[in-house]
Amino acid sequence: MNTIEMAIASLGTHAEKWAEPLEAVMIREGITPQLEKAHFITQLAYESMVFVAVEENLNYSAKGLQEVFHKYFKTTKLALDYARNPRKIANRVYANRMGNGDEASGDGYEFRGRSPIMLTGRNNYTAASMDIFGDRTLIINPDLAAMPETGAKICAWFWIKNGCKKYALEDNLLAVSGLINVGKATATEEQVIGWEGRKKMLVRVKKAFNLNS
Repeated sequence: MNTIEMAIASLGTHAEKWAEPLEAVMIREGITPQLEKAHFITQLAYESMVFVAVEENLNYSAKGLQEVFHKYFKTTKLALDYARNPRKIANRVYANRMGNGDEASGDGYEFRGRSPIMLTGRNNYTAASMDIFGDRTLIINPDLAAMPETGAKICAWFWIKNGCKKYALEDNLLAVSGLINVGKATATEEQVIGWEGRKKMLVRVKKAFNLNS
């Protein structure tokens, strides 16, 4: 491993298998300044629980469904009908949005969050597939998104597509987090889910990359 791969791998055993693919894609896509690399890895590490969760976990209890997805599970009976059934849950909460079909189509589960950046929805899978592979590879086999080589490419694609470089080079964690989590660089600390955790993760990653905080 080179220095950057060692820095990524130092985040944990799950990060180790992502180190080489991420380093390769960062070089290929020009995510090369040390500060930008630190912000890039920070967001991926936070979103994936340090590369442990690269596929969305939708195994919610009835109580959890009503807390997290109350809009879709307004009654206890409905929540109980879906509890602990990730496929049914995904098909309901992701139906008729992000390019997905209705609940019966199965698109919600088929195109659930995958990769450290949690690519979600038929539209996003299609866009990523066409830009990365030039065809419908990710539509035909969406599970590839959770694999290190393809998942790393998706992360770099998302980073570039959403204009994260500018704010990373400014060391503007809030703007980068806003783009990743809320879809806008102007998001507030209150709007960004896990703001405090992202700050702590950046400190951890900068230390691994031998950057001053």
